Amino acid sequence: MKTLFANDVFNNALWFGLSLIAAFFIWVIATFQVDPIVVERLPQPVPVQLQIASGLLITNNPRTTAIVTVRGQQSVLSALTTDDITVRADLTQFGPGDYTVPLQAEIAGERLAVIDDVSPRQLRIVLEEVSQQFVNVEAYITDSIP
Repeated sequence: MKTLFANDVFNNALWFGLSLIAAFFIWVIATFQVDPIVVERLPQPVPVQLQIASGLLITNNPRTTAIVTVRGQQSVLSALTTDDITVRADLTQFGPGDYTVPLQAEIAGERLAVIDDVSPRQLRIVLEEVSQQFVNVEAYITDSIP
């Protein structure tokens, strides 16, 4: 009697576990059918933020925008705007010279999306040192004012 009861409990627990696994997979498939994962290019370019060390100046004209491709669920991407994405080039560790700097993109907040691609992936930047010098200027009047 005891083994029959234990056998029934084991069979019921096994069927319950298999039913939970099947229900989970059905839920995942239904979720992906309703809200699929897609890859989309943002409709507007995202501005590039250039972070420069003090005392330096960019002398060439690098691109000021980048095109970003994002991957995530369709409902998340439809709410995503260019204000939610930051594209930056960090030039703070560089001195004067000619550099090719990679662009780094990130999504602000706890968005369930991933940056798939940034175009261009890198920028060519020419940095020059800013210097100034104060010179005393004296005016010599050679004629009288008319």
